[in-house]
Amino acid sequence: MVLKNCGSNYSVSAIFGCKNRIGGTVGLFGFAVILCYLYFCGASLLHATNHIDVRCQDLHDFYYQVELKFITPGNRLMQMLSNFFSYSYLESKIKEIRTFQKQDKSVGSMNTLRERLDNDIIEIYKKTHNDGFYNAEVSYKVSLVNSKKVLVKLLVDTKEVFTIKTQVHYVGLSKELAKKYKGDLEAAFQKTIASMAEMKKVVTAAVFNLQKNGFFSPRVLEKRVHVDYKHHKAILKLQIDPGKNVKFSSTEIKAFPGIDQQFVKNRIDWHEEEVFDNEKLLKTAEILSSYQIFSSVQIEPMADKTNGNKVPILLTLKEGKKHSIECSLLYSGMRSMNFEKKSQMQKSLKAVITRIAWTNANVFGGAEKLRILLECSPMRSKRIDYAFAVSLLQPDVLCKNNVTEYLISRKQELTNVFFRKNDKISAMFNYSIASGLLVRTGVVFEDISLDGSEVFFRGNRANMKKYKSLQLPMEIVYDTTDNILNPTMGYKITAKFSHIQLMGLAGSMRTCDLSYVHNFALNESKRTIFAFSIASRNIFGKSIDDIPIDKRIYAGGIGSVRGFANQLATEMVFDADGYAQPMGGKSSIEFNAEIRQKITNNIGFVVFFDGAKIFKNNSVDPNLRLENRRLFLAIGVGMMYYTDIGPVRIDLGFPIGRRKNIDSRLQFALNLGPTF
Repeated sequence: MVLKNCGSNYSVSAIFGCKNRIGGTVGLFGFAVILCYLYFCGASLLHATNHIDVRCQDLHDFYYQVELKFITPGNRLMQMLSNFFSYSYLESKIKEIRTFQKQDKSVGSMNTLRERLDNDIIEIYKKTHNDGFYNAEVSYKVSLVNSKKVLVKLLVDTKEVFTIKTQVHYVGLSKELAKKYKGDLEAAFQKTIASMAEMKKVVTAAVFNLQKNGFFSPRVLEKRVHVDYKHHKAILKLQIDPGKNVKFSSTEIKAFPGIDQQFVKNRIDWHEEEVFDNEKLLKTAEILSSYQIFSSVQIEPMADKTNGNKVPILLTLKEGKKHSIECSLLYSGMRSMNFEKKSQMQKSLKAVITRIAWTNANVFGGAEKLRILLECSPMRSKRIDYAFAVSLLQPDVLCKNNVTEYLISRKQELTNVFFRKNDKISAMFNYSIASGLLVRTGVVFEDISLDGSEVFFRGNRANMKKYKSLQLPMEIVYDTTDNILNPTMGYKITAKFSHIQLMGLAGSMRTCDLSYVHNFALNESKRTIFAFSIASRNIFGKSIDDIPIDKRIYAGGIGSVRGFANQLATEMVFDADGYAQPMGGKSSIEFNAEIRQKITNNIGFVVFFDGAKIFKNNSVDPNLRLENRRLFLAIGVGMMYYTDIGPVRIDLGFPIGRRKNIDSRLQFALNLGPTF
């Protein structure tokens, strides 16, 4: 009998003597001894790809660690990009298995670890199948680190990802309609990964597609999945009973006293005799909820009152909290930096802002919102930065489905360039033309007292101005993002034009601002988001010297180049005495790019890269010398905490090519929601 030790594999060959009974007995006895030997050495015969490389000993009371390695096809660029920054969604799910959760804890024996691994391999296969990898292969290897510790290496080869193929049978539906709905479904989910989550979306979409076309109560009679390993397809077979095709009938509104029902009727997106469309119910509920005056909005067909092919709708509204008080403390390091010694700019501008806001929703019964806001910064140089504003949002002023905003405010602030007092009165009209498309226009009047003599060149009385401005802005916004404060997909295009008449100063000026923001989800779970933006601002009609310093274009700070302080991502200008101040300009290009990664459901991190360039900032004053033009770049990292409202962010920005004695080595900012 021969026992060969081949690394972690064992092969056994036995020679049995069958010439007599004694030889046979000895052979059987020897075979039994070998089996006992293998058992006590802990060398179990496992799957060919699973090895325990711990030779001739069964460890007791030892510890282990786990390493996980993925093999993914090289052409899956998005998956590789996602994995470059952190674990993929599938990896995070695998890390929930017991083997990972119990690592670094004492294990009784090697058999216990082996049983744990074998059971968890089954769980890993379930998780890979749930994510559309039906050909995945999972293996492990256990090797000895020292007498009390072993290393478990898990290898997951996902192989090809499977895609969804739909086969839907509509009971009692005409061939023409069935063909149309099947085509819509196939087009919507073409080349979609065959994960369990996506298959549920297919079923939901099949039902919702019927509900958009008059069938208010379809039922899924059967759903089955057949896996085609040869063509890497998961065939989803559905049998659906569409139910009755109906039209809208009357609408019953159940609302609380104190709400104008005409306001509710103006936001209903359907009419009697129209073909039933469930999407219109959802859209109406979303619009009503956006006014934040209802604790709940419920819209449902009254199936028991269906008359022929007409179904009435019940809309139920419950009153939300009418009065609210918000208190918050904001901080931004965007004003704190080191300045050139000869500069007269403040060296420790305060950036702590205390904010208190009181809101009265549904003031007159038509969903009006009255808001009073007070902001205050600590006292500095016998002056206080503060802002006081009263605003009223009133729906349906000129026509239905619009909101008009009135604002009266007073603000006093010291920035890195000027000290300003600003009184403002404005009326802005907001009208939604279509889904995602908004137009804003109105009139803004400002009374400004501007003092740049303590900041923009000491003692220069020419920088002390008092003037009034009348602005006629128009803004067009097209927004397809899925969430205002936490976007994970979609884009937003903004175009803003203004004519500004400067009273007390010569002439007028016109502005044009354009911006584009896009969000990409790099994985199916939307845990890894890539976002970028590009923006251009322009001033026409006046030279840079004739534009007040508070109207010029600057870069730096939140929403701009986050590694530079507010207004400091621009070239400095020097006077005859050598004092340096930010010049600003008439035109700018800015860009931002960042990757946001969720670590858990509530915590994430972000890495970003920002840049900006200011144009048209040449002064005709021979006493002013502008530093060499440059592109301002910054990189940074941040942490995010996801709340029900939106993510709270802490960002640290680092300037590239920092100017000594002007720019800080880093900038700190705390804010809620996206920064661009």
